[in-house]
Amino acid sequence: MQTLISKLQKVYDSDVLGFGEIFNEEEPKANESYMKNKKHIFTEIKTKINVHVQIKASNKTMKPIIIGK
Repeated sequence: MQTLISKLQKVYDSDVLGFGEIFNEEEPKANESYMKNKKHIFTEIKTKINVHVQIKASNKTMKPIIIGK
């Protein structure tokens, strides 16, 4: 995920995840300053990804799956 966000920032300069909208809602004055200078906040923000996984069912099979036979 971090690699994808970094590539979107640096290569494509595209905020498809909507960080700019969230920043505008949280910090409208700061966002206005960026827009006056023709800068997009998305290309300059640092991101940190936290993933929380919850397994609801293991779908355990009756026989073990053997790979490579």
